[in-house]
Amino acid sequence: MGTNPTIEQFIFNCIQDRTAALKMVFESRQAYRRRYYHSECLWDSRRRSVEWSEEEKIVAVSPSEFGFAVLTTGSHPNHRSRYHVKPSGEGWLIDEVDTDCLFCRSAGTSTDCPECGGTGWTSWRDQSKRQEQRAVPPARPNPNEESEGGLLRDPAIERFMTDHFRERTSALKKEMEIFADYARRFYSPECDWTRWVASVQGSEAERIVNVVPTEEGAYVITNGFGFRGMLLRYHLRREGQGWLICEVDNECPVCYQQGRSADCFWCGGTIWEHKNTQGGLTRGKPPEQEPPPENPRFQP
Repeated sequence: MGTNPTIEQFIFNCIQDRTAALKMVFESRQAYRRRYYHSECLWDSRRRSVEWSEEEKIVAVSPSEFGFAVLTTGSHPNHRSRYHVKPSGEGWLIDEVDTDCLFCRSAGTSTDCPECGGTGWTSWRDQSKRQEQRAVPPARPNPNEESEGGLLRDPAIERFMTDHFRERTSALKKEMEIFADYARRFYSPECDWTRWVASVQGSEAERIVNVVPTEEGAYVITNGFGFRGMLLRYHLRREGQGWLICEVDNECPVCYQQGRSADCFWCGGTIWEHKNTQGGLTRGKPPEQEPPPENPRFQP
């Protein structure tokens, strides 16, 4: 008769099973990726997700009011995670997972931070409460010409993007099935693990806002699938008789909230977060800061 797993063994098993699920997801997406994305496009490629998952390690375990808090190096480089683990029968279940606050890591910890209030940690439940209080999403104070100009119609591009949306939705449904099997073994029913999987409903809802010609092809601006209603900008390039996506930009979250600014530390005034250039978080060095506290906020 086996012994009950320790918390450390439970988290180790969770990381192992998550890694196995990520490998299955990665393989299931390859045919879809080859049809629509250039091989050099890293956006949503998951190319390091398996390795990052394998590299996650436990840093500390401390008691809390509801069980234990397990601090790890995180399943993404330079980000830490904090698992809230509670007893369940003869084992354990994860009740919640906090992550390093992205805003505080970029601009310095501040009590004015809209995401964490200065704790340095992003709590999904706290975020959900704040989102419920924001009945209406913020309007863009300074719209940009790419998204607000007259819509350019291009049937070939629209057909390519519509097919892409449809196949991505099918891939996400498969991904949801894979993760649901893994999540049942490690997460409590109260923990909304689906937030780590891109929304199937969002994928179905994505629509083209504008098409902007470029020297190499076109920009396709869309809404509906971006984080919290923000825009996405797809870089399309001619490939034979069709198109391929060579890069995707996210709308700058700071400019989205506060209005476009040439001094924006996030995007430098472009209003787009550039992943593969000197834009976004790579523009300059963020302020030096202490890491968030290791102990849970609710620990006595």
